[in-house]
Amino acid sequence: MARHEDSARRGKPIASFANLMKLHRPLVIVDEAHNFTSTLSAETIQRIAPAAVVEFTATPVRSNVIVSATAAELKAADMIKLPIHLSQHGSWQTAIAHAVDNRAWLEGIAAKDGGGIRPIGLYQAQPAREGAEATVDVVKRHLIEDCRIPEDRIAVATGNQRELDGIDLFDPACTIEHVITVDALKEGWDCSFAYVFCSLASIRSGGAVEQLLGRVLRMPFATRRSSEELNRAYAHVSEKNFFEAAEGLKDRLTEMGFDERTALEAIVEQPETFEWREDQPLFTGPNLPLVRVQERPDQSGWTPEMVAATRIADDGAGGVAITFDTAAPDTVLREVAAAVTTQETVPIAAVEAFIAQRAAALSPAEQGEVLTLPRLAIERDGQLEIVFPETLVDVGGWDLRQVDTSLPGFALTDRPDTFEMDVDGDRAIYSRIDAAVELALDDATDWDLAALSRWLDRTTRQRDVAQPIFLEYCRRIVEGVVERIPLAQLVRGKYALRRAIVARVAELRHEAGARGVQMLMDEIAPVLALGDKGFSFSKAGYDPRTPCVGSWRPKKHLFAQVGDLKDGGEEWMAAFQIDDHPAVKHWVRNVDRTAWSYALPTATDLFYPDFVAELTDGRKLIVEYKGADRTDNADSREKRNIGARLQEVSGGSVVFLWAVLDRGGGMARQIDVAITGGR
Repeated sequence: MARHEDSARRGKPIASFANLMKLHRPLVIVDEAHNFTSTLSAETIQRIAPAAVVEFTATPVRSNVIVSATAAELKAADMIKLPIHLSQHGSWQTAIAHAVDNRAWLEGIAAKDGGGIRPIGLYQAQPAREGAEATVDVVKRHLIEDCRIPEDRIAVATGNQRELDGIDLFDPACTIEHVITVDALKEGWDCSFAYVFCSLASIRSGGAVEQLLGRVLRMPFATRRSSEELNRAYAHVSEKNFFEAAEGLKDRLTEMGFDERTALEAIVEQPETFEWREDQPLFTGPNLPLVRVQERPDQSGWTPEMVAATRIADDGAGGVAITFDTAAPDTVLREVAAAVTTQETVPIAAVEAFIAQRAAALSPAEQGEVLTLPRLAIERDGQLEIVFPETLVDVGGWDLRQVDTSLPGFALTDRPDTFEMDVDGDRAIYSRIDAAVELALDDATDWDLAALSRWLDRTTRQRDVAQPIFLEYCRRIVEGVVERIPLAQLVRGKYALRRAIVARVAELRHEAGARGVQMLMDEIAPVLALGDKGFSFSKAGYDPRTPCVGSWRPKKHLFAQVGDLKDGGEEWMAAFQIDDHPAVKHWVRNVDRTAWSYALPTATDLFYPDFVAELTDGRKLIVEYKGADRTDNADSREKRNIGARLQEVSGGSVVFLWAVLDRGGGMARQIDVAITGGR
């Protein structure tokens, strides 16, 4: 408690409001607590010794959060607009133009919604400093001169220009449609009519961005609208690419208190136009039908499937509410709808709408779409044979009976490093010794050429070589090597000999496979294996292995999950541009080495292209992405040749693209060139 430091009352409590508060130990409630973090604020709180301090803030800066409301809870309570539709633009002028169009589009929807909403655009200009382009004055002039916005519909809200003071933005007669600011608007500024956020500064800069985003997230009147477009927020940013924009927005949402997963799920890419298309489903998931009837239906004659698909409960208002199991078959849902139809309630329309929405929410594969890709095949002995690496090895003349068995380069070092360990007093000592004497004592051996050959055959068996042939190959090798290395020494080094044989057989197999590949390029006329001999991606199976988790939701991937993509990585960027290309109907991230992977043969292994797709004209697109540092080695050249051969024999039905990605839209250009043949 503060006391007098001098005078006759020295040491006695000061008669002050602070001391009065300290005596009562009040409960202190601090609104906008993120602003009260200074040393002075802490000293003030300490002086009144509160029993507890309760802070309220939308942007907590301390870790001692006791109670928090998640974004999902706020969304469920109709307090915030989600998801956020994010548009990335290459320049600030383009960002403004689209934000203006976005707001006008929402205005037309709001006029028909009947909720009294007047959408407002909120623009974050760049601070006035050297090198800044989109300053407040420039943005305002651009809105007036280039976007043809009347000046009375624009307000500037900065530290020096307070054109919103005294204006009620909720007043139906208010004309303000566009608000320009730089930093966060003043505390307490709350106009939930703000729908469109346009950041002309880098969204990665943080700071005021969190506050400004918060302005467009608030739901008008805390009530969901019948027009789904009015339940969302919209953001336009000037960034290099969508990934950087999305990552920046995700970081800002995380700073605002969203957990990272919710922040990622809250961001969806905004289409370039704001016109509604019939082929664009409004909802990301089906809305569960709800039917209200006066009396509980008689279920005695219902089938078990109808009963299992139905949830019935009193609605608390004297009636009965009926909902349906979202996984029930279409036919069962229709049967239930027919059974509960009354003169007052005809639920079949709601059920049909639910069925249509559920179908739209399924992945293309779940809807029955199939992506079939051809494989290379050759005709042998009157039969069509799919080309595998073993096929190429066989075609290339793989035959161990005809190869050189001298095992070039093989040698044994039969003088190992040997050390003698001893003690000298209380110390352990060691020294290198020559083991030649010990080895010389072992000139004899119980093994002979046949025994060593059988051991090598038994421990080095090859799946594609008959056992008698491989045994004879091992015998010939031993017979040749023993001419320069004594048998006893060779037996001691038999494991090294085995390793040398394995390496030599792999080398010979590779040489045969390479000859087979060359013959496939020049001599053999391969054909496409289609139909049952082709490869199909369908709902029967797809293994994403490590599903991609991130903010991006592809529109055209054949399956609900995308496998083996690192969010924001180079292959992710390639996938993003493939999904965005207008010529692509469906595509699949081809995860390598699973039971559901598409592969082409090479001399030694299988080649799994990174992406496969069906084009809108029915052709198939096969894409292999390589970084610029991996485009010209032997492995890459072989894969590129195989892909080109597939395209060549397809007669134009297959397009093979060897892509080198750049983040400036290079994939889209390469796809254009590939599918048009450079025209």
